[in-house]
Amino acid sequence: MKTFFALLFLAVSALAQPVSVGLKAGVPFNRAQSVVQGLALDSQYWTVGPTLEVALPWSLAVGVDALYRRFDASFNRNVGAAAFSQATESGHWEFPLYLKYRFGKVPFHPFVAAGGAASYARITNTASCAGDPLLCGSTGAYNVTLKSTRAGGGLLFGGGLEFRAGVVKIAPEVRYTRWFTGFLNHDSGNQAELLLGIRF
Repeated sequence: MKTFFALLFLAVSALAQPVSVGLKAGVPFNRAQSVVQGLALDSQYWTVGPTLEVALPWSLAVGVDALYRRFDASFNRNVGAAAFSQATESGHWEFPLYLKYRFGKVPFHPFVAAGGAASYARITNTASCAGDPLLCGSTGAYNVTLKSTRAGGGLLFGGGLEFRAGVVKIAPEVRYTRWFTGFLNHDSGNQAELLLGIRF
């Protein structure tokens, strides 16, 4: 990841082109899922994080985002006199790096984008049992917490419309990411979302 950002900032210095920074947020079209120890984890209905874009010649730009979303799941089940529960949560970061092309020289610029994305997830899984000593151990209860991490990668494609409102650049877009490895590659790996970028 350090190499990733180092290359980006080297490109910024070398090209000495205008840089704009801001915030990007959105909602998924589909409820992308992951599976951790048999639990299907549904994403919450938001994605948010900082965005940076460097203008290049020939209507091109290179951009990078750091987008955060959270996943949660839990279940409870009774087996005889024993009560089982399990809860899983994850903070999921996505780091898309993409090349963008803008069409035309009008106030509204349609654009297309393509690139790659890296991801990093921190997962916490908690399982507990209370009641029957035969099922829950000699004390009649247990509580176990396991923590893990998972990294991954994929390809992204998108398009949208960019326009100015004073000094602010506003860019709604539709983005599709195909995950090949990592936290989100279980549910066919498909992620589609509507994003709104606001940059200065």
